[in-house]
Amino acid sequence: MSHLIPRLAPMLAPERDTAWPAEPGIAAAALVETAEGPRPAGSLLPGTLLRATGGGLRMLRRLTLVPPVPADDAVTVVQDAIADGVPQHPLSLRRGQPLLLDSAVWPAGFLEDGTSVAGCPDDLPCVRLETDVPCAFLAEGMACVSDKPPGRPVPDAALAALRAAIGARAGRRYGWLEGTVERLGPDGAEGWVRDGAMPDVPVLLALLRGGVAVAHGFANLARPDLAVAGIGAHAFRIEAATPASGTYLLELRRAEDGAQLGGMALLLRRPGDADAPAPPAVVAEALALLTREQLRRAPSAPR
Repeated sequence: MSHLIPRLAPMLAPERDTAWPAEPGIAAAALVETAEGPRPAGSLLPGTLLRATGGGLRMLRRLTLVPPVPADDAVTVVQDAIADGVPQHPLSLRRGQPLLLDSAVWPAGFLEDGTSVAGCPDDLPCVRLETDVPCAFLAEGMACVSDKPPGRPVPDAALAALRAAIGARAGRRYGWLEGTVERLGPDGAEGWVRDGAMPDVPVLLALLRGGVAVAHGFANLARPDLAVAGIGAHAFRIEAATPASGTYLLELRRAEDGAQLGGMALLLRRPGDADAPAPPAVVAEALALLTREQLRRAPSAPR
């Protein structure tokens, strides 16, 4: 049954992650595909048959009118941001509205990049649609999930690839990274970071171990010292499983384009290997990385 949700996002975040609102909702004016053709979401009645992904029909069980949602709790996906005709027109959603994209379910807020998916300029009149059986119904050509997934999805490599593809489609130019890494180790990283070109948009970071991403996280947490400094909610705390063994290069990068934060990289070894020489290939990789970062950050030669 291809119109049902294939799977939820890969993992569930720990309870401490409260940065993303979880409540779903779509703009009341958004056109939803029904058996009788497109209709504004706010005009639908219980019993209406909605078109789901895969061509199936699902009955609308409940429509809940939501008071105007504050602008900072909503995003707008621009026309054709995901693919040609997806969405067919600009589509505004609550940040917590689950979307079915590339066979995974992600909150709309996880796609915000300031270009293709940007904040709403005004408060948003919206509705929540619930069907008799969980499905992904079509609103402006976007697959919107009718039921809220349990828990909060954790960013992963699939989300990073999706965001990179959306950015490439729009020709997005990423800004320089401002911030600092206050802790970097085999079990994770902490600090703060923001995009110098779009300081209001949270940065998605990837923790790489030996060139492979082992954990992801958004720099979207509030912190008193950052608030006092006028930086905003751009702290991050990324947790990763500690490897049992190995000598490897540990890096923290922006997930979409691989830009490194502050030239931060560490060559780590497992406990008990302090006197053992690191593999030559790993050392060469660390030196090459350091050289590339020094060249990238060096001032341009005078012309």
